[in-house]
Amino acid sequence: MAKKTWGYGLLAPDLPADEDLTPCSVETIAEDQAYERVLIRGQRTSGTIDRLTIAESRLDQVAWPEAKLPEVLLRDVQGSTCDFSNAQMPGGEFQQVELVGAKLIGIDFTDAAWRNVVLTRCNLSFCTWRGAKLKNVRFEDCELGDADFYLVQFESVEWIDCRLRRSRFYGARFTETKMTRCDLLDLGAAADDLRKLKMDAAGWLQLAPLFDVTID
Repeated sequence: MAKKTWGYGLLAPDLPADEDLTPCSVETIAEDQAYERVLIRGQRTSGTIDRLTIAESRLDQVAWPEAKLPEVLLRDVQGSTCDFSNAQMPGGEFQQVELVGAKLIGIDFTDAAWRNVVLTRCNLSFCTWRGAKLKNVRFEDCELGDADFYLVQFESVEWIDCRLRRSRFYGARFTETKMTRCDLLDLGAAADDLRKLKMDAAGWLQLAPLFDVTID
């Protein structure tokens, strides 16, 4: 069977029908466990769960701020209106993941590996992706102010209608990556870091000071 795709070519989460998902409370999640074909809901206080795997599942209004989830693996997961603000997910891996309306402020995604990930109307302000690898990722109508993309490798990544004020891209590498209709005020980067980035004219005008260009 052919893989499902979003309208813009990325692989979409391969999920069972809702009636085939087993209800699961986030409070029952334990470390070193794999959760498959579940519908996760509920609230939980901060805590550490090592090597958590969630696959072919939905997250619905899960609130788990300040969670410590090193090396978390999400595969074929769809999330709606979740809150993981200030969580720590270093070394995490996201594959075929879609998040809509999520509150993800200040998350540590250091050294993460993302592939076929779509985030829509999410708040990712103050997040860090230092040293991460993002391939086939789309951010749409997201808040990304003060985000840190130091030394991130981007391949086929797109930002559409996003707010990236004061975000930092020093040492980032771009391959087939594009920004469209984004707010880039005070974006931090060296001019050479951005030369392979594709952007609309309005975006380049905002970045003119990085290239020592004055526009009257």
